[in-house]
Amino acid sequence: MKKVIVGSIIILSTLAISTSVQAAGETANGTLALSGEIVGSITLTVEEVAGSGTFGGDGTATATADLGTFSKYGAAPATGFTRTQGASNWTIASNFGVRVVKANSASANYTLTAALNAAPTGSIAWTIDATPLTTALLPISTAVAYSNTPVSYAFTIAIPDATATPVLDNTINFVATAN
Repeated sequence: MKKVIVGSIIILSTLAISTSVQAAGETANGTLALSGEIVGSITLTVEEVAGSGTFGGDGTATATADLGTFSKYGAAPATGFTRTQGASNWTIASNFGVRVVKANSASANYTLTAALNAAPTGSIAWTIDATPLTTALLPISTAVAYSNTPVSYAFTIAIPDATATPVLDNTINFVATAN
């Protein structure tokens, strides 16, 4: 009987060693499959350029300009905004830049459109370059090449002398569309 007991002890001891070695070599595997589609994109920023006034949010898509308190004969608008006096009206003007860049797109150029957020007060006329602005999107420039340098445009606000105490409070909305 001693042989059986001794044999059992040896077998148990061998199993304990075997179990301990197996635990140190255990592994597990997993994978993560990724899929997606990259689409082209463009971004638009409004920027200060030579001959422009100072913009809050310069270099962002939501720039602002404070023209100050001014009149036809007297107080001048803020620095960078010019006033021109006419016989029956006067204008406030400045330059601004629009920068449109692209990524992952075969588009060679874009069309820039603009619209006023609200109809102008009275007979006040807003223009960008030669394009009169309304509340409908209108083309300002077509086939414009993408660039890290802003394209310069001029805006003019013409104020008739007959408009009583006009308020200039509007937003010009821009849309760049890849061609």
